[in-house]
Parts: sequence; C-alpha cells; structure tokens
Amino acid sequence: MEKRITGSNIQKIFIIGIVFFLFTAVIQGKESFLHEKKPFIRLAQSLILPGWGQFSNKKYLKSSIFFSTAVISVFATMNSYNSLDDSFNNYNREMELGNITYANELYDKYKNKFTLHQYLITTVIIFWGLNSLDAFFDAHFLKINIKKDNENLKLYIEKEF
Repeated sequence: MEKRITGSNIQKIFIIGIVFFLFTAVIQGKESFLHEKKPFIRLAQSLILPGWGQFSNKKYLKSSIFFSTAVISVFATMNSYNSLDDSFNNYNREMELGNITYANELYDKYKNKFTLHQYLITTVIIFWGLNSLDAFFDAHFLKINIKKDNENLKLYIEKEF
C-alpha cells in the first residue's frame, strides 16, 4: 500500500505541537515563563511551532497570523507533493506502455510541478526563519521599520522600552 502525506497526518503533528506548548507552560509552573523576554527561548519556540514565540511575547495577532500561514503553507506543500507524485507515476506508466510522445508531455508537466514544489519548500523555509527572527527581535524589544528615503529603502532597528 502506498503511503501518502495527508492532512490528517499534519493535523496530528500540529496538535502535538500545541500540546507540547501547553505542557511546557504547565510544567514550568510560572506565568513568567510565558511572558519573560528571553530572546533565544522565543527563537527556539518559533522554530518548533510558528507563532509560539510571538504568543509568548504577547503578540497574539502576529502569533495567529504566523501559525495560520504556516498551516496553510504546509498543506499547500503537501498537496503539491501529492500532485507531483501523481504526475511522476503517470509519466512512468506511459513510459512502460511505450507511449513515448505522451510520456514526454507528461514529463514536461512533471518538471513544471517539480519547480513549483521547490518554490513552495523554499518559501516555507524562508517563512519559518522570518517567523523565528521576528520572535527573537520582539523579545529584545526591538522595533524594525522599513522607510523610503530619497528613492531608497532603509531598514531601521530601534530599541523600544
């Protein structure tokens, strides 16, 4: 029987992540664990579960946005993988049947889906990194602004108190 990546498997992973988050908070037995500004802990939390570091930094809207975006991104990547796998199996089936012309068309479709899948994976990795860095900077009370100045974009990092 062929194993496929399904939504129920990812749902189980995210539920385990949420339970882990709640379990960690309860085990600590201190409210301060959730609300102290510990940058490296916030970084690790967001690497484990997107939005967790923002939640601990009391940035609840950001937390829900990061978590929701992560779930959608992972589902899109899983769907892309399943579609990619189907395309490759169709290509192999046509090659075995000797339909070379049709198999070449299927291979072109497979290459396009493969490229899309690679872009999705790259996007998920970049997003996860940005999520973690955001939690890290928030824990340092740093405010990051991008401003346009004389046709140039400038990045400003300021300390908030």
